[in-house]
Amino acid sequence: MEKNHLDKLLKKDIQDNGDNADIQQDINREEDKIKEIERKRDELFEKMGTEEAWEEILEYANNLKKKHPNGDYLKYRAYHALICSTTDEKKSPYLDFPGEDSVEKFLDELLEKASQQQSSKQEGEK
Repeated sequence: MEKNHLDKLLKKDIQDNGDNADIQQDINREEDKIKEIERKRDELFEKMGTEEAWEEILEYANNLKKKHPNGDYLKYRAYHALICSTTDEKKSPYLDFPGEDSVEKFLDELLEKASQQQSSKQEGEK
């Protein structure tokens, strides 16, 4: 009987450790996503120039504030990464805005636009 009880405890411990590993994996994925957003933001500064990039970012951030009032926009870590702000998971439990409000989607589209402008500029110089 005791062996059966120990087996159950061992199985539970293995299961709990598996759950913890899954949670840690999710946390790592979210941290990687925030680092990717920061990398894209920094790339945007390089491609567009700091002043022009900040104008675009601040305009987008202000639109998010309007669309997500009462400080709800502050609950998204991607928003903080976009504006070079810091936060934590307790104050900002969500990663990125859904759908068309996604910070990563905004950065991807703006980077694409900046790349096209650079290509056009280089074509014109030839």
